[in-house]
Amino acid sequence: MPRNIPGIKDVADTLFQWLANWCTRGHACAPEAANFWNEREWDIARAVIIIHGMGPLWGYLLSQQQDKKLFPQSLYRFLMQQYQENSIRLALMDKEKKRILKAFRQREIQIMPFKGIELACHLYPDNGSRPMADIDLYVLPEQRAEVCRLIEQLGYKIHAANQCGITCYPQHWQNEEADLAREINWHGAQIETQNKTLLMMGESSRLPFSLDIHFSMHQGTRETRFNLDKVFRKACLHSGALSPEEALVFQLLHATKHLRSHSGRWIQLYDIYLLLKHTTISWDKVFAITDKERLSPQLLLPLILTRKLFGHNVQALEQRLAAQTPLHLRLLFNRLSLCELSCCNPYLMPVWRSLFWTHNIRHLSQWLTLSLKADKETTLLADGQATALAPFSKRFIRALKKFITKTTRPQWQIFALQDLRPGRDWN
Repeated sequence: MPRNIPGIKDVADTLFQWLANWCTRGHACAPEAANFWNEREWDIARAVIIIHGMGPLWGYLLSQQQDKKLFPQSLYRFLMQQYQENSIRLALMDKEKKRILKAFRQREIQIMPFKGIELACHLYPDNGSRPMADIDLYVLPEQRAEVCRLIEQLGYKIHAANQCGITCYPQHWQNEEADLAREINWHGAQIETQNKTLLMMGESSRLPFSLDIHFSMHQGTRETRFNLDKVFRKACLHSGALSPEEALVFQLLHATKHLRSHSGRWIQLYDIYLLLKHTTISWDKVFAITDKERLSPQLLLPLILTRKLFGHNVQALEQRLAAQTPLHLRLLFNRLSLCELSCCNPYLMPVWRSLFWTHNIRHLSQWLTLSLKADKETTLLADGQATALAPFSKRFIRALKKFITKTTRPQWQIFALQDLRPGRDWN
């Protein structure tokens, strides 16, 4: 690719810093690089905005400023529509959350909402500015059987289940005669479709959300493995909500899990920035959690990326975490960028870098054990029929082939449908 033609990475990096500057410093002016973008670059920009959940927030900011010259007219309308649609969607989800909480509490089931929908209500300038695809709830594991019965009574259909939790979808959304409902094949957070219109839609009140019920917070694999069972259980039983310190630790761990799998999002780092800026946090309490669970390396990467983007410096926390993180990981983390650790990247993480992330043999043995256990413990449900996960050997061979052939990831389809090619247009 000629040097003067921006690649996907160039466009994404420009967008990330543009929106970060607008949110933190009120700088709405378009960066100089965007002044030279043509239709191709603005189409890439729209795809990046969708992938990273930036549309509703940008639409909200535009609604406050009413400057129609910052973007091409079609993209301006799209961003405004994203904010409006997400506001409708979040209102529906909030109403549904309250209905579920009421039903659970009437049955004396201990329940605690967390993640996106709580962050939107307590930290964002406007509820509709924070996108989300699901409602996350933590429930005590001993109440699992009763929860599954109640969920079906409330009109939900279980899609996937394992030891850690279940994912459900509302049946009234699935059966609704909306014009797009029948085209969607849901697999967790992904939509499998060849429909460019659907992929480029972004946030829509016509698309269903999922209900993710967590019975265990012992999650992740290899170096991103963490165990917050005790933290969540105590919060659920006593206060019904995570403390600011607990919420920060979880959001950092959650971001690292996604960054490690090349599915990080700008909105996840903005969540961390808002927690740091708008809540009073005791570093001693944060250190008490991280030291006990040995979580320092997992927390350091998103903290570095948040500082680079938003300029919010928490030097005491970062230095403490860095001191407990191996040197080779500190060097790696300082070289990485959000874009290459996101769905904008067409490729899986190279084998050499995967090994570089692994800083002790326990992570490899843990990954192997959990992968083998998943054969028996993870179940997908479709139309009421249980389907076991593919055997570990087949999953391993499939992943190895992707590494060797440099197969593009399914999430990159939003770019492929615009006739963009990894080798030519990525960087």
